[in-house]
Amino acid sequence: MREKPRDKGRLLHIATSIQNIKTFLQNKTADDFLLDPILYFAVVKNMEIIGEASYMLTHEFRET
Repeated sequence: MREKPRDKGRLLHIATSIQNIKTFLQNKTADDFLLDPILYFAVVKNMEIIGEASYMLTHEFRET
């Protein structure tokens, strides 16, 4: 039961990272993304956060 607050925090990290990516890519083209290393790595970092937070969700949460 103690894990539920942690799952909530992980979900918040996932949602925040998704919003970050949407903000970073707003009004950008595929070329902008590929040619701007700062933009590229900002998006990749947030994707890593999503992946790590998803991986750390409890089995109990994933099964619900």
